[in-house]
Amino acid sequence: MPIEVEAAVYGAVQGSVDVTNKVQSIIDSGQCKFKADSEVFGDPAPGYRKHFVALYRSGDYKKAVACKEHQEVIFSKQHIWVIE
Repeated sequence: MPIEVEAAVYGAVQGSVDVTNKVQSIIDSGQCKFKADSEVFGDPAPGYRKHFVALYRSGDYKKAVACKEHQEVIFSKQHIWVIE
């Protein structure tokens, strides 16, 4: 079952960016875990704490993941983890 990213956003109230295609590209390259930070997504809100959220599908299941900036996110076909 492939992972299909339906939506992903990175940023803060002061500015955010749609990173759906970037996250799908990361996953398609075989990398299902990465750190959600400005090195990966750029900095849409300089000086503010950012968050990451994504909705994705794996087979018949829809899943969501959210974390604070600099946390590692793991996209899984069966489970979702956020490692602090």
